[in-house]
Amino acid sequence: MSVKKSLKHAAKILIYCSLTVVLVGAMDPCEGMAFFMKTQISTKTSEKLADIEAFNEQIRTEGWSLKRKIIKQKQLDRLDLRNSTWQDVDVTLTSFTEGAFTQSTFEGVTFDHVDLSHARFADCTFIRCTFNDTKLEEASFSKCRFIDCTLKQSNLDGTRIADSTFQNLSADQVEWRFAKLTTVQFSRCTLNEVAFTDGEIDHAQFDDCTLIRSGFSNSKLNATTFNIKGETVNFVETTCTDVTISGQGAIHRLNLADIKGARITVQNLAWSELFAMSFAQVDHFRLENVKLRYASCLDASFTNTIFKDVHFDFIQFDETRFNETRFENVTFSNEIQFDKARFENTEFINIQKGDHLKISFKDTVYSKAPPF
Repeated sequence: MSVKKSLKHAAKILIYCSLTVVLVGAMDPCEGMAFFMKTQISTKTSEKLADIEAFNEQIRTEGWSLKRKIIKQKQLDRLDLRNSTWQDVDVTLTSFTEGAFTQSTFEGVTFDHVDLSHARFADCTFIRCTFNDTKLEEASFSKCRFIDCTLKQSNLDGTRIADSTFQNLSADQVEWRFAKLTTVQFSRCTLNEVAFTDGEIDHAQFDDCTLIRSGFSNSKLNATTFNIKGETVNFVETTCTDVTISGQGAIHRLNLADIKGARITVQNLAWSELFAMSFAQVDHFRLENVKLRYASCLDASFTNTIFKDVHFDFIQFDETRFNETRFENVTFSNEIQFDKARFENTEFINIQKGDHLKISFKDTVYSKAPPF
């Protein structure tokens, strides 16, 4: 082969190799999708992509497999991924707004500082992924699984999540307002300073979760169960239907002030301090197997209510109304106030009193005097 032909052949090889390199964040950001990518499961070699529509058409049936890649500071809006697999991929500072992701798996993917607003995920799995300072406003997730993921200082306002699970999620300082969660399960999750406020949660489970300075204020909860531990958990101004709150030990500063609804149960709490249920209006309320210290139920209204196996230590029931209520196996050990309370069709069964119990019944109304 002549020298001239050898040089020409070498030049072709060099150009071909350069087309198979995925651009990384260290390189200058490109505009749109005009850069080179390699689809590892594709039969095609890499080719220059003129626009996002062309790329979506290429991977529509082939999927997109990425492993140990870095794709930073790109504009990948309206990306349409199906049957794809990402493993140990870093997409920091990349935009995926209005993207669609179907039947894809993301393992060890870094979504830090990424814009996923209005993105749609269906039947996707996230394993050991991080979402730090991630924008997820108005994103939707259907039949998705999150396993051992981290969510920190991110915004999930307006998200729609259905038929999905979170296992061992570590969430910290997350805004989750105006969201709608339907048939969602949280298992062994740690939720610190997570604000599920002004949203709708329907048929959800929080199983073996820790909540610290988190809450569901001003939300609508239906057919939802909480098996939790922690402190400073807020259900202020929440509207509930068929909701159960169970403790794994103590829950300090459990705030149910202004809670409204029907069929609400609080049960299985060890000695918990600063329990608040003031200004509540509840039909079919049940408080069972609970020990409360420094509790307040001021100006509350209970109908068809059962207090069973409860130990009160310093409790205020001032201006509270009890209708069709039963106190059974209840212990009052220190100080209790029923000032201006009203008892209607209320019965007391096996009431226990502490040796130094102080009771106040100022202006209390009852048809039958409580056995105190």
